[in-house]
Formats: sequence, C-alpha cells, structure tokens
Amino acid sequence: MDFKREWKRVLEKAHMYGLLAEYYKYRDPDLFMHYYRKHYKYTKKVAGMTRQMRGRGTVAREGFHNPQRQDEEQRGTIRVIHASPDAPAVDVVANGQTIGQNLAFGQVSETLSLPAGSYQIGVYPRGQRGQPLYSEEVTLQPGRKYTIAAINRLDDLNLQVIEDEPRVREGMSKIRLVHLSVDAPPLDLATDGGDVLLFNLTYPNVSEYYVSPPAIQDLELRAAGSERVLLEIPNVSLRPDSAYSIYVLGLSEGEPPLQAVVLQD
Repeated sequence: MDFKREWKRVLEKAHMYGLLAEYYKYRDPDLFMHYYRKHYKYTKKVAGMTRQMRGRGTVAREGFHNPQRQDEEQRGTIRVIHASPDAPAVDVVANGQTIGQNLAFGQVSETLSLPAGSYQIGVYPRGQRGQPLYSEEVTLQPGRKYTIAAINRLDDLNLQVIEDEPRVREGMSKIRLVHLSVDAPPLDLATDGGDVLLFNLTYPNVSEYYVSPPAIQDLELRAAGSERVLLEIPNVSLRPDSAYSIYVLGLSEGEPPLQAVVLQD
C-alpha cells in the first residue's frame, strides 16, 4: 500500500465529512450526527496513521507537517471571561503580559499557553495601565487548563478561577453549569420541558459534569426545585469526546439580561 496516498485519502474523507457535519448542524440534527461520527472515525484514523509515519520517520522524510514539540507538561492554559454585569470593557494582564484585551461583558479571550507558576492577574479599564480595578495572584499548575472569570458587580469585582476538565470517556460528551449571575436564584439545568440534569447550583459555584451521549440539545435554566424557566438555551451541540461549560451571566432582574455562554473546555 502507498502509505502516503492512503493517508491523504483518509484525510480528505475526514475533511469532507467535517464539512457535511457543519452544513447540517442546525438544519438536520440526525444528519449532523451521522456525518460527525464519520468525521470523527476518519479523523482518528488520520491521527493513528500519522503516529505510524512518525515512528517510521516518514513524516519528516515525506515533508508532512512536523512542528517542534514543546514540553506542555510544564505549561498551563488560560482563558478569561468578562462576567461582571456593570464593569466596563477591560484588559486582563498576567505578570505584565496581556491575556485578554478589550473584553466587553460576556466576551471570552483566546486560550493561551503559559509556563506553569504564579501570576499576578490584573483587571484594568480598557487601554489603561494605572490602578487596576482588581488584582490577585493566581497559580497555574503544569498540564492544567483554567478559565478565569471576572465576577460580581464593579464595586466588588473579583476573580473566579475555574479548572477545566476536558477529558471525556471515549465517544461520550459532558457538560457542566457555572453560575455567575450575581442576582439569580439557585439554578437547575434541564432539557427543554424534560428532566433535570444538574441541580440547585448557587452563585458563584461550578457544578460537576453531567455525562451525556453526543446530541444537539435544547436546554433550559430553571429556578431550582421548580418548573419556572428563567432562560432557554436552544441547539446546544454536544459532540463526541468533548466537554462543555455553560456560563450563566447577567441579571435575572435588570440589565444586562440573563444569558448563557457555552464554551468547549
């Protein structure tokens, strides 16, 4: 078998099925899952073949992409979400390095990889570097992933450090709830008109993950222990081998209104 040609054929199939999955994502959930499973199958096959080629030295010899590896075990990853309902747009700085720039309420920074260690995290009004709105020392452990949320109202601004756990049982998905709405009651996360998945989460806490088969779910937030729906969260795509967090932001009474930001961990 011409290994290089077969590798390219499998890669093209993975790409094609990925495009089809994206096309049907909100048009036809059944076809989305059909093509996504095929995309996942061929992507795994490409990864396995790539490992084989690296073992043989084929990757370097044939000119395949072979980036220089960094020691990720000695680094942590970090992203920032602006969850303070009345704070202005902010810049977030770690030991002098900008890790979130011009973040308005509800916005999320790019994920960055930083050397493990302690960082002084400062939250500043956009474009300013004088007195921070809030500052706190945060430690990044090697090999861990974190989301840092700027929470509370402006006059009591704080940072919530949330550890993300992206590992999932093969073929499954998982989801959790992060309650960052300062005036909202305890929350349940449920399927639309159906069962409760996560119970009685209070501010400003993080639930355990709920493990689910891959699906596109219509979800809703309810006042804990009741049928009263506070927010609908439609078309949440739970893909295989992926973990998600639903960040609940805003105000249950007032502006900005209650909203959900769904992030892949």
